[in-house]
Amino acid sequence: WAVREEIATTNFAQFITVTGKKRKEKEVFSTEDIEKLEADGSPAAKIILMLIYTGMRIGELFALPVSGYHGEYCVGGEKTEAGRNRIIPIHPKARAYFAELAKHAGGALLISGYSGQRSANNFRAREYYQTLERLGIERKTPHATRHTFISRAVAADVKPELLKVIV
Repeated sequence: WAVREEIATTNFAQFITVTGKKRKEKEVFSTEDIEKLEADGSPAAKIILMLIYTGMRIGELFALPVSGYHGEYCVGGEKTEAGRNRIIPIHPKARAYFAELAKHAGGALLISGYSGQRSANNFRAREYYQTLERLGIERKTPHATRHTFISRAVAADVKPELLKVIV
């Protein structure tokens, strides 16, 4: 602009090198981490596995109504209009965990069947990170469960268009 308007005679922009921001690799739970969670069998570990095996956001799981649970899948979601009321398949390894919560649910939400922290923020702060630490799993955010689901689905050749609908 300055060269075009004859305010400057040299285009100094030509000397600037713009490098792309290097994308940080997504955190994922390793197979060993998942095996530790499965072997632990604690209620908190089961919640973490439910997140890993469905790709649900922590807030979605904690807001899931009992009426949204249907055995092999659940209907829920948040964030965007397209994400609401999506059908989320439940991996066979997590179905027993969902069934257990549904069986003990004493309220409108599936999480009411859980004896621990029933709000996503409290669970994250008081149980999620402590469970990872207790099991010797490197600290990862709860969103890493979602990244784990997606990376495992891609490795299993789930079609991108199907994955987009699920998550």
